[in-house]
Amino acid sequence: MFFGALRILERLTGGAVLHIAPEPILVTAIRCARPRHYVKGDLTPNHSSVEPIDVERIPYPDQTFDLAVCNHTLEHVTDPGRALSELRRILKPGGRLICQTPYAERLSKTFEEPLLQSPEQRTFLYGQDDHLRAFGRDIVAIIAAAGFAGRLIPHEEIIQGVDPEMLGINEFEPFFDFVAV
Repeated sequence: MFFGALRILERLTGGAVLHIAPEPILVTAIRCARPRHYVKGDLTPNHSSVEPIDVERIPYPDQTFDLAVCNHTLEHVTDPGRALSELRRILKPGGRLICQTPYAERLSKTFEEPLLQSPEQRTFLYGQDDHLRAFGRDIVAIIAAAGFAGRLIPHEEIIQGVDPEMLGINEFEPFFDFVAV
């Protein structure tokens, strides 16, 4: 719905897309947009059509892609700044980054505690045992520091009149929309 409302898919025909941790429903939508080049990558691929790609060391040249989709990945990586810098590097100027991640608006600063790392501690602190942090309102500055401009867009600004619960949308997680500058 967000891709449709923001006309992201319409701009993909003939473009190049990098999709990290590819979600099946987005794979179908992106394929239907007929990009010239579509790379699906994951740290531990579960299908032969998905390349092994560490988002902190993307094996593609500078300015290769028009769109990078990297949803629910930044909370898992060791260094989100490095991952974001890599995503900026492989995007053409004006290329778009979609990078949804768990986000807590009530946190002014991203919370990480390197000394508390057992699965139980991570679940308690971050909500899931494989998360390394909980992003706060500083996420926009973190993404901007890697060379992006953009903002967190509230759901109601993009898709009005939709019941988030009925559609399985986390109404407290805004849409992360950024462009490489």
